[in-house]
Amino acid sequence: MKYIFLIALSVVAASAIVCPPDACKNVNCPAVENCVDGELGKTFCSCCDECIKYLKEGDRCIPEGMFGIPVASKCGLNLVCSRRSGTCIKPLDYATKTCTQLKSETEGKNLLGAFIPRCETDGTFSAVQCHGSVCYCAHTDGTHIPGFQSAIHNIQGMNCNCARHKFAYGKTGLIGKLFRCEPNGNYNKIQCTGSACYCVDEAGKQVGGSVHITKSESMNC
Repeated sequence: MKYIFLIALSVVAASAIVCPPDACKNVNCPAVENCVDGELGKTFCSCCDECIKYLKEGDRCIPEGMFGIPVASKCGLNLVCSRRSGTCIKPLDYATKTCTQLKSETEGKNLLGAFIPRCETDGTFSAVQCHGSVCYCAHTDGTHIPGFQSAIHNIQGMNCNCARHKFAYGKTGLIGKLFRCEPNGNYNKIQCTGSACYCVDEAGKQVGGSVHITKSESMNC
């Protein structure tokens, strides 16, 4: 299997060409309207913006920058592409060190553009993590919670409580509980259980009474 992967990489390398100065002259770039589970990158020859999809742990991947060819997908935040297995994995450091230790080591290396985690006083990862101009929701162990992010200039009030609770519930293997989360991972002010809907605070706790789901649109939370 490993040899098949290496052969595939060789085919990609063989197709690599040098971009001429006018490569983008007649290119019409489509607008990128939705890039929730990824980040903005560049197409071949850097002509257009495109959404680079985040891969999950265990997904097949190609190391970034290999052969100088832009990729359409990359390992998600806090994951790296293993050259041995060709899959996205967590760096060993994330399994053996606290957020505080990782932050201290990264800051000490003084690497331009390196991801520096945000940490809580107990050494766990903060709910909101930022890399470049994008901020996203993360579990206490640093795992990126896909589907929830915001531009760094819009993170005031971002707490990721709903995203974290939904993620934790999903890991239990249970089904049936619904979470209404905002795109930034916060709780929608209206939550429903069965046919009953009610207002919640930022932690997801019910505030006041409930109404039938058919009347939820008229609620003023």
